[in-house]
Amino acid sequence: MEATPTNQRQTVAVIGSGAIGSYYGGRLAEAGHDVRFLMRRDYQAVREGGLRVTSPDGDFTLTKPTITLSSEEIGSVDWVLCALKATSIEEAQELVRPCVSTNTRILVLMNGLGLEERFAEWFGPRRVFGGLAFTCINRGEPGYVHHLAYGPVTLGHFQNDPNELEAAVALWAPSKVQVTASLSLLRARWEKLCWNIPFNGLAVAAGGVTTDYI
Repeated sequence: MEATPTNQRQTVAVIGSGAIGSYYGGRLAEAGHDVRFLMRRDYQAVREGGLRVTSPDGDFTLTKPTITLSSEEIGSVDWVLCALKATSIEEAQELVRPCVSTNTRILVLMNGLGLEERFAEWFGPRRVFGGLAFTCINRGEPGYVHHLAYGPVTLGHFQNDPNELEAAVALWAPSKVQVTASLSLLRARWEKLCWNIPFNGLAVAAGGVTTDYI
């Protein structure tokens, strides 16, 4: 993989433009990167009115974002940000592959163990990264994303290569997203799960209470 200079404009494909993908992809676009969103439900609304994000870190609107209905329309990019639900992992290979060329890196911004292993099998381990988002984000009416609280992302490299990890951090450097680099992706994954499992269960069992209350 070739080195990526800090703050260089990158091409980014967002595969899975739900709340998470749209928000973090939007922040990368806001920072000046060439971001291309694979959209389904919100395609028409965003085409007509742009992508609108409300956030405690500053509201913003992408008035004319690059949106497509297929990965083939996106083509090869520098980075793929895959933010599909873990339940859609079987679709991921087919959706991501048209965006991958020799030097493409893939950031798996999904919850769950064993996800990066699947991407490493499909595309090779060196290009694969994991991202753990600690945030509260949801979608409103079509074309609207509401970032409610938190927002930091922990980044790790599948092979725990510090040089590759530096390239991942550089991608986010011009954005408003706070990122932390973890030298052990497996440890970062377990830390996120140790947070998710009790909080998610308690929130549901208590009737939908928020994490700050817990």
